[in-house]
This record gives sequence, structure tokens and C-alpha cells, in this order.
Amino acid sequence: MKYVFWLIHRDVLLELRQPHVLSGIFLHTLGSVWIAYLAFKGMVPANTWNGLIWIILLFSAIHASQRAFGGDSMGRRLYYYTLANPRHIILAKIIYNTLLILFLSIITSSVFILFNGNAIVLPARFIIILLLGSTGLGGILTFTSAIAAQELRNFSLMSILSLPIVAPLLLLLINLSASTLQPMNTQPIVGMLMALLVLDSLSIAMAWVLFPYLWKE
Repeated sequence: MKYVFWLIHRDVLLELRQPHVLSGIFLHTLGSVWIAYLAFKGMVPANTWNGLIWIILLFSAIHASQRAFGGDSMGRRLYYYTLANPRHIILAKIIYNTLLILFLSIITSSVFILFNGNAIVLPARFIIILLLGSTGLGGILTFTSAIAAQELRNFSLMSILSLPIVAPLLLLLINLSASTLQPMNTQPIVGMLMALLVLDSLSIAMAWVLFPYLWKE
């Protein structure tokens, strides 16, 4: 794991050297929250509140994950190819993107609640759902970013590839977070949580298995 931690440390250092990039991501996210506030004047119905926050989080996560492999030149990627195992690289990218998306989700949710009111009744469950959702989004979006980087950095391809795969995950997250807004029967919630865990595991396993073949190209 020391290679993985080294690669994560390298990504953190690169982000700190380019603070304007993260600032742009946060500005994009906060702008979306501000538009929602202007549209609903801070009085968002519970169901709309739930769907709206996940839509904002999804596109913020896509924006944040575009740079997972796009920030590396071909020469630098060749250097990493000789230095580290491709599975170490993809695992480090997934962990870093998951942490970035989780941090972005917490900030976005806090600002969204500040402007549009707090509809959450069970905050601890909502945080767990944010964590599981960030893990799934991190796995899917990181791998699709790797595919887009192979296609001459055509990151519109990333959105095209990721949205059909993310759709089932997003639907599960919306249904699960709805249970944090009002009391519900726990039996379907347990089933949805298990399905979410399976999707998270499959997204990471898919990247773990397929990325070495993609990296060789």
C-alpha cells in the first residue's frame, strides 16, 4: 500500500499547486446551489429538495473527476508506467477521487441546507449515504476518466460513458436519501443499502480488473 499512499500524496501535492482548479469546481457547485435558491426562493418541497441536491452533486462529481487522468501528460503517464503497478495507480486515483467527491458533497450539502433549508430528519444516515455514494461515484467516474484520457482527452466521452452507468447508482441514492427525510420501513432500506454496496464493489472491481489492459494501450 505504500505505492498507493505515495500516489495519493502526489495527487494532493499537485492539487495544492493548482488551487485555482479546486476553486473553479467549488464556484461551479456553489453557483448551482445559488441558482436553485433563486428558482425556489428557499422554499423547496421535500421530494424536489432530495432530487435537486443529488443532481447538483452528480455534476459536481463529474466536473471534479475529469482531471483524474487528464492532468497527466503522455510522458508523465509513461514515467508512472515504469514506476508503479497499474492497479496501484487506479486504486490511488479511486481513493483520492472518492475523498474529493465526499469533501465536495459535504460542503455542497451544507451550503444547500443553508440556502434552501434542512429537510433531513436522520442526518447520520444521510452522511452514510453520502459516503457510499461518493465511493460508487469515485469508482465509476475515475475509470471512465481513464477511458476518456486514452481518446485524446475527449472528456465529453467521459460524460457519455458515465451517465448510463451512474443512473442506477443515482436512483438508489435518491431513494435511500428519501428515507432520511421522513420515517420509512427499514426492510426496503436494508435491501437498497445492500444493492448500493454491491454497485460500489462492482465499480471498483471493474476498474481493478480492466484498468491494467487499458493502461498498456
